[in-house]
Amino acid sequence: MPSRPETAIERYDWLRSLIAEQARRAGLLDRLDALCEHLTGRPALGYSRDDPLPSAALEEADGYNAQLSRLIARYRAGRANSLT
Repeated sequence: MPSRPETAIERYDWLRSLIAEQARRAGLLDRLDALCEHLTGRPALGYSRDDPLPSAALEEADGYNAQLSRLIARYRAGRANSLT
């Protein structure tokens, strides 16, 4: 898959140029990026740092790579502590 450009207009053109499978993978990577940002305290626009992440999203991403799995484990532990 071609690398993702940084600017919004370049990214828009890039997304339009992808074939269906590449577009699906790009969407998954975007969601993983957003998940990682939320886990590290930088949630996407419209979300608070305190907004809980959906369990299904965490389960889907868990195991993707070791670093993300550690972030998810830390997030889950923090949520468990905040609920008690």
